[in-house]
Amino acid sequence: NLSSIPLLTVPLLAGKFGVVKTTNMITRASTSALTDAWQTDPKYKVLYETLRDHAQLRHTLEREVLEGARQSSLEYTGRWAKALTLLSIPISMTERYNRATTGMAAYDLAYEEAIKKNKKTEEEAAEIAAQYALEIVKDVNTSGMAATAPKWMQSGAGRVMWTFKGFIWNSAYVVARSF
Repeated sequence: NLSSIPLLTVPLLAGKFGVVKTTNMITRASTSALTDAWQTDPKYKVLYETLRDHAQLRHTLEREVLEGARQSSLEYTGRWAKALTLLSIPISMTERYNRATTGMAAYDLAYEEAIKKNKKTEEEAAEIAAQYALEIVKDVNTSGMAATAPKWMQSGAGRVMWTFKGFIWNSAYVVARSF
């Protein structure tokens, strides 16, 4: 799960901002993403709100699979549900870490460019950078919302067959586009 940063995020950002700058920003962002403290940092206020409003922070593939499989309230509270939730913690944590790292690195790079090259105000630069970061997070991690998937992917066999494959196809597309 952690491979999406070097395989998808770095090539996407390095293609636009350069390898050295991207690597430095990824390193900084990856340290900040280890805790949720970045979410209260005034520097990332616009980024946090944008990612939160587009369900990019807490929505994970694990949640999509487990929530989609549950049919009754007992399936949310039973021992098996609790065991599955416990077992899915490492996957969820790495997905949230990926989204935070990718978002912060993309935001920092785009913000810096908007201020220096495009001579934008801080507020304009923050909005531009947050929208760019949102695009990159969605490209690297998929949209994060089942509701945005085609109708035949939202229930039954379609959901089971395409939930994971959708991520793989999206990742392949991002890698190809980066090349």
